[in-house]
Amino acid sequence: MPYTYSKVSNPRYSDEKKSGVVLTVHFDHLSKPHPFLAVPHDTEPHGKQLYAEAIAGKFGAIAPYVAPPPPPAPPAPKPIVPDPALVAAVAAELAKK
Repeated sequence: MPYTYSKVSNPRYSDEKKSGVVLTVHFDHLSKPHPFLAVPHDTEPHGKQLYAEAIAGKFGAIAPYVAPPPPPAPPAPKPIVPDPALVAAVAAELAKK
């Protein structure tokens, strides 16, 4: 079932290869706009139509793809601090042998 929409904005490429366009689309059956990935091989007619219209410039210039920032580095491991009581107990057992 093709969905109807009333407003489309913010076109930007979804990846470096420009294989899709992310749009902000206000579909008529929803109460607010939502992100939508439009691709040329979409299985739904409205997806193909949104992609074709975006590429044609109907919703403005398509912004370039911006890669997400890299994830933060993992925290440094905490140093292992031996338990003094355990060290003393092991030392005492070893001294018996």
